[in-house]
Amino acid sequence: MIKKELYEKRWEIWREIWKSRPHKSEVSGTPIYGELKSFYMDHLIEHHGNELLMFATWNQVIVTEEEHRKKTSGNPLPKHLELILKAKQIYEKQK
Repeated sequence: MIKKELYEKRWEIWREIWKSRPHKSEVSGTPIYGELKSFYMDHLIEHHGNELLMFATWNQVIVTEEEHRKKTSGNPLPKHLELILKAKQIYEKQK
């Protein structure tokens, strides 16, 4: 896919997740108010261009902006680590 199509597909997936899950962090349970923002969506396993990881709903969670920042900077919370482990198990089965 070209870059624009990837961007559009990612937002399509994020909107589906946003509609189907409660608007609260899947890491801490903190409510999230307002509209969908990109920093509320976090890939558990970084995709690095891998389309399976980029688009799989099992690889994405709703988080607060602060939780997203912590994970991205290498300081994920324990619940984040638990979710990452589960995602890795799913990924290994699907490779």
